Amino acid sequence: MSVIPLERTGNHVTVVSTKDEFTEVGGFGGSALLISNFDETQLQPDDKESHLSYDLRVGPEYKDHRDSHKQTLNVGDVITLLPGVAVILQSEESICVPKSMFAYIIPRVSVLQKGISNIVSKVYPLYNGPLVITVFNLGRKTISLKRRERLCSLVVHQVLNGVGLYEKPAQLISSGPRNKGVRKVLDWCQANAGLLSLVASVLSVLATVFGYLRLSGR
Repeated sequence: MSVIPLERTGNHVTVVSTKDEFTEVGGFGGSALLISNFDETQLQPDDKESHLSYDLRVGPEYKDHRDSHKQTLNVGDVITLLPGVAVILQSEESICVPKSMFAYIIPRVSVLQKGISNIVSKVYPLYNGPLVITVFNLGRKTISLKRRERLCSLVVHQVLNGVGLYEKPAQLISSGPRNKGVRKVLDWCQANAGLLSLVASVLSVLATVFGYLRLSGR
């Protein structure tokens, strides 16, 4: 498989941003990827980027791995990622992958340097819909992710005939009953792990001292 440069203009267009354009270039049987809700600041014809990837952005829904209920993320809202916590989120973009393409979702170096990483995942030919991304805070600081912030990169490869096609519904974030009170308690415990450890140590020392005094008084 060879990596496909992502070009929106010229003689070899490989990315389009509307369904009408996607249909015009052959749809799922063509040779161009559809990225809906496209970030117009990327893949400019006159920029100096390699055009070997497109940066996916934080989208409208997410779910903390400690919670069963998904949450809405409006424009201007942020996701607070405590150290050691993971969230699963939906990309701002939706994509349609033609039969001739296969994609990977990979971390961005600038985001990795902040202590955040996503799981590398695959996007098969004929996939149609938003992308679901699992993100971890591997650092020691609490980090915030904004809606529409660039998070990870989509790299597209060319595939030959005979590849298996994706014939299932788009991946979405599952949701269960809301349990906001428990989530707040877990967040507080996570953020104050050092304090809780200190309190536990003090209680342990006090229990030892009281036990010694009790034995001495016999």
